[in-house]
Amino acid sequence: MNCSHTSVECLNEYEFFRKYRCRSCGSVLLCACERSLAETFLPHQAHIAHEYGTGRRISIDGIGRVCAECRGAVEEPHPRAEGHSAGGKIDRFYWREIFKTYCGGIQEEYGGSFPFKSILEFEAKEPDIAERIRQSARKFWQHRHKTAPKYDTKEQTQAEFLDKVPVPVKTLDGEYRQVERKGQKIGCWSNSKGDLVSVEKLVEDWYSSQGLSVWRCERRLISVWVATFFGVPIQDPADPYSQLAMRHSTVGWTPIKRNTPLISFRLPRDFGSSEYYERRGDVLDTWIDGVRIAQNMTALYDMLLPETKLIRDYLWVGDQEAEELGRVALRVIPNDAVAAALAWAIGHFWDRQPGWPDLLVVGKHSYSFSEVKSPYDQLSQSQMNWFSWAVENAHLQCELVRVKRK
Repeated sequence: MNCSHTSVECLNEYEFFRKYRCRSCGSVLLCACERSLAETFLPHQAHIAHEYGTGRRISIDGIGRVCAECRGAVEEPHPRAEGHSAGGKIDRFYWREIFKTYCGGIQEEYGGSFPFKSILEFEAKEPDIAERIRQSARKFWQHRHKTAPKYDTKEQTQAEFLDKVPVPVKTLDGEYRQVERKGQKIGCWSNSKGDLVSVEKLVEDWYSSQGLSVWRCERRLISVWVATFFGVPIQDPADPYSQLAMRHSTVGWTPIKRNTPLISFRLPRDFGSSEYYERRGDVLDTWIDGVRIAQNMTALYDMLLPETKLIRDYLWVGDQEAEELGRVALRVIPNDAVAAALAWAIGHFWDRQPGWPDLLVVGKHSYSFSEVKSPYDQLSQSQMNWFSWAVENAHLQCELVRVKRK
């Protein structure tokens, strides 16, 4: 009996070309409206579904009119996380639409064909054409959003957040200058020595002048803690989802020096997802309990460093500076707070790794996480999530440092 596939669920909202499982017959389907683009530009996505959370790769059974638009349903937004390369709201909310319009623009450029082996080859050989078409696709969706928005892009504002969550706020004065570089005026902050510095460095220098030790934090601290305290269970070969992974080392890697040595390690295919914690929670909770009751946290940390080296490398914290950051933080942050941070982070690591504050400020027996903002900068959604957890649940010492012009 033929199935009409009227009731489906998306396997991964974060693929460019989504696949859907029919709830009635169990078939995994690619939507007919995306088949041509998928086969032309990302052929691996035309035949294999990458299930979100579990990381499973599932063969596609067929083609159907199964996406929200083809079924006449409302498509929910799935914005990408904020970050340095994520772009603005249009880029974050309309990333799939921009990419598909970009692919269509490439075909239009070449008379309906695609005379390249892959989209990577096209972008390498014709970077100027690729950038022009990409910007055209972005402008199209900018205009479309203004005139007939597909998604509601409203997110919680910083003011709304701070009205609900009592984040301590500190204000510092700074001297602001405009300097000319390559014919453009750029704003910079000036420290007490007259040097032009970033706003983070300005606050770092101010705390240092108070006799405090300041460490650049962001996602590095939680990454080195997760890799070190969970590295053994993460690499457990008895985990049925464990598989051998290989990549270039991140230690010493730069955009210019990419050919670092290859490293191989074991990694569960669902690592970093909420499904990973749900599946391995009993094991991970045992390690969290070990952190909570440890008599000497730095000794435990140092003991685990050698056998977790590869996982730290995988998470971009395999260098000595990251090791020392993790060690310094353990000397001043109580066991219960460290355990709480590990439990919260591993519950959905890829979502909770971003948002950690810029600086860790350390005294002899004190600490504070400090997020630094210049006058017009706003807290990101991931930073609000972190502060909400840190203030209301973990009760960490933290603050928002707002720098204003003198």
